[in-house]
Amino acid sequence: MPAPKFESFPNPPILEPEWPDSQDIEQWIAALKQSQEMNYKMISLNAWVLSETMDRFLPGFWSRFMANRQIAHKQFLQRMQKRHQQAGANSEDLQAGGTGQGLAERDPTGSSSH
Repeated sequence: MPAPKFESFPNPPILEPEWPDSQDIEQWIAALKQSQEMNYKMISLNAWVLSETMDRFLPGFWSRFMANRQIAHKQFLQRMQKRHQQAGANSEDLQAGGTGQGLAERDPTGSSSH
């Protein structure tokens, strides 16, 4: 069997990429930060305009919205706390030689995402 000829495949030259100057990168980062700040200000302005408009059509809308938001936030924190407690109990089961079956029994979806 003839020996393979590796020399027949020329290696292409390696070209160094042209990187922008550090000053250009800093300008891009500054522009992105400014754009992000503007985006947050626009979102806040839109939320305020929406709530102001809704409050004109439905007096008390904003106070009801904030009360509902507070309740939803408390419920969210309770769910997260319960998940973390379950995850802590499951990690103790696994460290003690368990199979992890407790997780599947507690969470019917099998997901542990937050």
